[in-house]
Amino acid sequence: IMLTKEALEHLKCVQFKCSGNLIIKNEDNLELSCELCKFDYKSINGIPILFSEENLKTLDTRFWDQKANANSYTDKYDKYLKKEGAPWGQYTHESEIYGIKRLLDKNRFDEKNKTIIDCGAGNGRFLSIYKDAKFKFAVDTSLILLKRSKERDESLICICADIENLPFQDYSGDLSLSIRVFQHLKNPQLAFDEMSRITKPD
Repeated sequence: IMLTKEALEHLKCVQFKCSGNLIIKNEDNLELSCELCKFDYKSINGIPILFSEENLKTLDTRFWDQKANANSYTDKYDKYLKKEGAPWGQYTHESEIYGIKRLLDKNRFDEKNKTIIDCGAGNGRFLSIYKDAKFKFAVDTSLILLKRSKERDESLICICADIENLPFQDYSGDLSLSIRVFQHLKNPQLAFDEMSRITKPD
């Protein structure tokens, strides 16, 4: 899915103390720019890379950025979505979905026309269960995972970003979720604070 003007309004600049609105500078390669500080963000394969200038040096250095690791992970979870995976992994995947749905059903969450942000989306397996959501943002630091997610599910809006410095406006999401991610983070509390910041109070 293209990053429409309405979807773009959810995003913001992540440069230090900026938080300016982002605009599309070049539609051909989806290059974005901050209206306030004029920082330019490049995109690869139509996926905007919304890292701060300081954190850009960490791109392609993490475990999931390595091609073999990312592809192995994606192949495994793609099989779970097709109910073709190993029994224990299949059970774990389905139990996670059951847990999320049970919590949301209890709180009467209606996905229709909502904005859902998966922080550490991996192959986008959780976002794919929400067919009626208006915007489904898949956020991850791994470009390879995001590229594979986009190939599998064109309804996802893939954003390469750091969960500890999320490029979203305050209260821009109706639901944010993060599964099997926090154990990989340097600062889990900061990530949780960011997820709280971007999620509507209700």
